[in-house]
Amino acid sequence: MAEEYRPVGLGTTGQRIWDEATVEFELTEAQKVILEGACRQADQADVLYVKIAELGGSYRVKGSMGQWVEAPELASGRKAQAEMRAALASIGLTKPDQDEDQSTPDRSGVIRQVQIRGT
Repeated sequence: MAEEYRPVGLGTTGQRIWDEATVEFELTEAQKVILEGACRQADQADVLYVKIAELGGSYRVKGSMGQWVEAPELASGRKAQAEMRAALASIGLTKPDQDEDQSTPDRSGVIRQVQIRGT
């Protein structure tokens, strides 16, 4: 039997998502490729939220013309999380905007149980 594929270089959050998803669900190789991308997006969001925390509560920075603008890490962090949620939803592990409606089978534990810094 071939050795189980494990992505190299995942951070703490990405590795937790990978481990939980691959233990709980039987995924195809194609789904694992998408899951790996979602895990990397989760790790990217972690890095961005660390940078946001380093701003010390001021989420505005000076733009190219000296005007105050939203720190680019905020939009990038939101984008990374949205892409992660969309990737997980595309393989059936969560819904893009998961509500608490339990009328459908709950496969969203993968993302709900993993807390990403800053959310």
